[in-house]
Amino acid sequence: MTLATTGDRVTAEYVLPHDDEDTPFEEYWNEDEWEKKEATLHKRDGEYYLHVAVEEKVEPVSSDDSTENGVVLGVDLNVDGYLAVTSTGAFLGNADELNHKRDEYERRRGNLQQTGTRSAHLTIQSIGDWFAEWSRQRLHDVSNGIIREGVDNDCTHIAFERLTYIWTRISNAFKFPAVGVQRNPATGRVQG
Repeated sequence: MTLATTGDRVTAEYVLPHDDEDTPFEEYWNEDEWEKKEATLHKRDGEYYLHVAVEEKVEPVSSDDSTENGVVLGVDLNVDGYLAVTSTGAFLGNADELNHKRDEYERRRGNLQQTGTRSAHLTIQSIGDWFAEWSRQRLHDVSNGIIREGVDNDCTHIAFERLTYIWTRISNAFKFPAVGVQRNPATGRVQG
C-alpha cells in the first residue's frame, strides 16, 4: 500500500493479525456481515495505525409483542445551546462552543485567504483539517453520550426527533462533519 504525504509517496506494510491470534479484529475483518467503511490514519509513538470503521447490517426490530413494552430513549437535537437533550434529562454537547470554534475558524480562514500566499494556503488546509477532526470528535462524544445514556437506562430503542430537513433548520450545518452510529465489533455494542 502506498500513501501520499506532504513530501513523497511512501510504501507502507499493512499488517493484519494472523489466523491463530484469535483477536476481535479478525472476527469482523474476515466475516462478510461486516462492511468496511471509512478509515483514518493515526500516528502514535512513531508508528502509523489505520483505524477502519466497519458496519454490520442489522434487521429492523419488528413491532410484535416482544418489543411493545420496550423502553425508548427520546433525543431532541439542537436545543437551547446543547447539541442533544435526552428524555432522561441528559444535556449533551455544547452547541455554543461548537459555533464559537466554527466562527473562529472561518474568521481565521478568511484572513488567510486575503493574504493569498502559498504558506497561507497550507495553513488554511492545516487548520481546516484540525477543525474537521475537532468537530468530528465533539460530535462523536455526543453520540457516545446518547448511547451511554440508553445503556445506563436499560433502553431498548433510541428515537430521534423528526430529522426531515434538519440540515435546513440548523444554520450552517453543512460545515460540520456527519457522524454515524455503528456497532462496535469487539463488544457487539452500538457506538457513535
